Amino acid sequence: MAIGLTRYWVRAFEAVALALFLAIALLSWRLSKGPLPLDAISPYIENALAGAQPGVSLKIGHASLNWTSLLEQPTLTVEDVRAVDRKGVVAVLPRMVVQLSVAAFMRGTIAPEAVVLTNPTLRVARHADGTFTLGFEPPSTTTQPSESEETPVDSNAFATGLISALTQPADADNRAAYLSSIAITDTRLVMFDEKSGRRWLVPKASLTLSRAGPDVVLNATLPVIDDEKPWSINVSGRYAAQAKTLALSLKLDGFRPAGIAGLAPQLAPLSAIDLRVSGTVSASLMLLESAARMDRLDFDLKGDHGLLRLPAPAARDYPVRSLAAKGSISSAFDRIALDQLHLEMDGGDEHGMSLTVSGLGDKLNTQPVVSADIAIDDLSLKALKSYWPAGIKENARSWIAANLNNGGLSQTHMHVALAGPSLDALAVSDLDGSSVLSGVSVNYLKGLPQVEDTFAVMRLTPGEVTLALSEGHVPDSLSGKGLLIHDGLIRMFDLGSNHEQARVTLNLAGDLGEAMRLIDYKPLGYASAMGIDPSKVTGGAKVHLDFTFPLISDLKLDQLRIAVTANVDGAKVPDAALGQPLTDSHLSMALDGAGMDVKGTVALAGIPATIVWRENFGGGAFRSRYEVDSVLGNAARSLVGLTADIFAPPYIDGPARTHMVYVAKRDGTGTIESEADLKDAALFINQFGWHKDAGIPAQATVTAKLVQNHLAQVSAFHLTSGDVADISGSASFTDTGAVKSLVLAKGDAGDSHFTGELILGDDGVYHLKVRGAAFNSTYFWSELGHDEARENADASKTKTPLEIQAAFDRMWLAKDGDFRNVRLIFRQGVGGIEHVDFASNVDGAAPFTFILDPQDGKRLFHGASTDGGGVVRAVGLFSDFAGGNLTINGELLPDGSVKGKAEITNLKVTQAPVLARLLSVASLGGIVDELRGKGISFKLLRVPFTYKKSMITVHNGEMFGSGLGLTGKGTYSFADSIMDFDGTIIPAYTINNALSSIPLLGHLLTGSEKGGGVLAMTYQYRGDVATAQPSVNPLAALTPGILRHIFDIFRGPRPKAAPSQDVPAESAPNEPAAPASNLPGPVPDAGPK
Repeated sequence: MAIGLTRYWVRAFEAVALALFLAIALLSWRLSKGPLPLDAISPYIENALAGAQPGVSLKIGHASLNWTSLLEQPTLTVEDVRAVDRKGVVAVLPRMVVQLSVAAFMRGTIAPEAVVLTNPTLRVARHADGTFTLGFEPPSTTTQPSESEETPVDSNAFATGLISALTQPADADNRAAYLSSIAITDTRLVMFDEKSGRRWLVPKASLTLSRAGPDVVLNATLPVIDDEKPWSINVSGRYAAQAKTLALSLKLDGFRPAGIAGLAPQLAPLSAIDLRVSGTVSASLMLLESAARMDRLDFDLKGDHGLLRLPAPAARDYPVRSLAAKGSISSAFDRIALDQLHLEMDGGDEHGMSLTVSGLGDKLNTQPVVSADIAIDDLSLKALKSYWPAGIKENARSWIAANLNNGGLSQTHMHVALAGPSLDALAVSDLDGSSVLSGVSVNYLKGLPQVEDTFAVMRLTPGEVTLALSEGHVPDSLSGKGLLIHDGLIRMFDLGSNHEQARVTLNLAGDLGEAMRLIDYKPLGYASAMGIDPSKVTGGAKVHLDFTFPLISDLKLDQLRIAVTANVDGAKVPDAALGQPLTDSHLSMALDGAGMDVKGTVALAGIPATIVWRENFGGGAFRSRYEVDSVLGNAARSLVGLTADIFAPPYIDGPARTHMVYVAKRDGTGTIESEADLKDAALFINQFGWHKDAGIPAQATVTAKLVQNHLAQVSAFHLTSGDVADISGSASFTDTGAVKSLVLAKGDAGDSHFTGELILGDDGVYHLKVRGAAFNSTYFWSELGHDEARENADASKTKTPLEIQAAFDRMWLAKDGDFRNVRLIFRQGVGGIEHVDFASNVDGAAPFTFILDPQDGKRLFHGASTDGGGVVRAVGLFSDFAGGNLTINGELLPDGSVKGKAEITNLKVTQAPVLARLLSVASLGGIVDELRGKGISFKLLRVPFTYKKSMITVHNGEMFGSGLGLTGKGTYSFADSIMDFDGTIIPAYTINNALSSIPLLGHLLTGSEKGGGVLAMTYQYRGDVATAQPSVNPLAALTPGILRHIFDIFRGPRPKAAPSQDVPAESAPNEPAAPASNLPGPVPDAGPK
């Protein structure tokens, strides 16, 4: 159709030229006078043109010819020209000026060389299918496009035909080849988008089309009015006829991108750019038969002072100071590449934001994929809060706005990718952003001091925002220093879900006291929960804080999950456990909302130990639990709550490798479960007559209860040492630490096998019941004496009321004798021993009884046995006595000492090393032989004595038989086995003693010494009982008794001995000696027998 129209217009031009040629002679002089009107032949011209284009007729309102000189080109002016088909007006040309080609005229051809269209209304329409049409409208006096019925129905072909005339080759039928340019001046350009309904008016447009070989060059100036605001486009372009492509370059000035956002869904993002821009736009279009389609568009634009309008969910306008954008758009807007978009935001008086964006949108018409890379210049944190739009990661934005302060961001980069089934359904498929923060303060948990001067890297992903901290500190108001941040991470995750979360982790280092103060702030309160005063704690600490909570505005404490871990070196914590300090601690700690776990090595009260510590802050069956492995020495045991006597020397003497579990409850009570390896400790249980040296294996377990850090109960104890000892039981204690009850469930130690129980009655009296098959009391009695000596006990002190009921099948104090079928009742009041009733058998059959009872205000005792030697052996005094009737009487004095007298009649003595040494020195060999043989019989042994503090004093003791008599007085110390005695040896005692009965003469011969004789020798016996050597004065045997001691003046001075507390002989009672409870221990072995 375009070719037909071209021929139509060429025929019109030929007809006009022919008429002019016929009339050239006539018109020559007329033309020289001015333009020649041709209205009279207008119908001829119209008729001549009527057959040029089937269905199209040409109507000319006015025509004139101007040719002033043959040297000039003739010009034909035609006005009010309309091309009409059966549908209506095809084209309206208010005025058309045609310059005729002189070159064609010289060849006998009339052809146009240039065409100028003046004041037409040109219409450019973009249809819903994306195609373009180009046509003309009739002139209008309004500023808006015409809406009259004469609006062209289809002028696209007419307009494109005009353009095609510039591309036609010259031949006989096509004189349009001489056409070199078409100009449209003073035209109104109407641009209309059918889909959006938008219209633009260009009231004073100009357009020039020029032939350039086979192509057409286009230039246009288009001053546009948009929303009553002017802007302009300068267009240059080139139409390639063979390829049917049009390349355009547009220079824009004041263009508003948001104004064309509705032209296509792909251009919708341009709605955000609501400001005037200037720059260049280059486009390539494909011209079709009835439309034009864009192949590519490139733009390079700059603008200033406008708005960046972000759509929902941001839904916010940002003032823009300047903008620069460069990119391209592909065919049908299916691909948009943004090479660079640089925005400088207008922050008013505040620091603005500058950002650079590059991006790509692909497959925008089918399955759109959009990606963008964003770089932001240095930005203050305050500006970030201002520019971060509400609705975009709203909870993360709110948290950052509330908890990050000061400082700023730098090196901010972001990559965003979106995808979806359509542009309206785009969603973020990838987000990767990073930024460096410096000098920022972080409120990581409400109530705790903030982290200051942080250096961090912020990362953004589709569902997560993180801040990786590498510097900063937490200030401490008390020390003025604070904890240093080694690293940390603030992570907001599950963003976009219904359960957005945040997690804050910090690694800090500094003083332990500062760390404890930090975790003691509300809502944590951990140090207070542990009972620790942070101001008194020192040491080094590396702390890891971990908080997790939902990203919601009304966060509650129970929604906060807290975890704290720490490594502590050299820590000192006063009053940490059992009221004792922790020092030199190297610990790892883990805390959360429920409690704390601690592991490591410590020194508890100076005791090196490994510890596992659990502290429950809220619920739980206990408040604190300590599991300690340590070596507890003598002093250390009392420091950890093991204060009972059974945990101290002499019972346990030495180190015990101990595993102890201490549990403290919230009601002030606690329990101790302890296992001890006692191999390296010496054990001495005198009540059992058993001891263990260090190096012999032994184990013990103890389960105890404490109240307010004081021992209240030992619910179970168990001691074993191979098959030698197996002792178990339980005990309880009063508030003051005194024993309340003691149950001995099993008491096997050495040769002792018994059970018993001790109970403190309501009357304040201890009641002890003990029973068993065997009881070795050797150590018990001797240790009692030693304790009295060591303690230097004040007898006036109040005694502990005690009642004992004991029953043993066998009991012994020495290895050479024992008591059988023992029954004992013992009662002690506050003033001391009140009653003793002891009954037993010695040597298997002979009875022995001992009773102490108060009489007339005195505590008198009496003992008797038909086997006195057996009793002496059983109590461990001498192993060389046999037989005899024993009586012992005396008094237990108020100061705790004993005075009394023991007598044994018809006694036989055998071996007796101490006596044998004395007789040997006295040269009484026959008697010695008899002693070492069948023994020496004594008619009587009488020993008046006193006993006090492990020292026995004998007052004028005597023993005599038919062949030998002895007298003696002195002391013996059971503490160190030292004796100091002197006396008289009387051989042939019966004969010698008979002379003493002669009046006057007997006194002169025997002397005043009781039991003395005519022939008698004095002796002294001093030193260790096992090794002492006696001295005898043989001259005394020949001296009358009254002069016998005169020879003592030649002896050396008597060694100074410990005070004997001797009682004068005349004051010695007629009743002999001490109660069983105060009898001395066994005399050590006195040498070879």
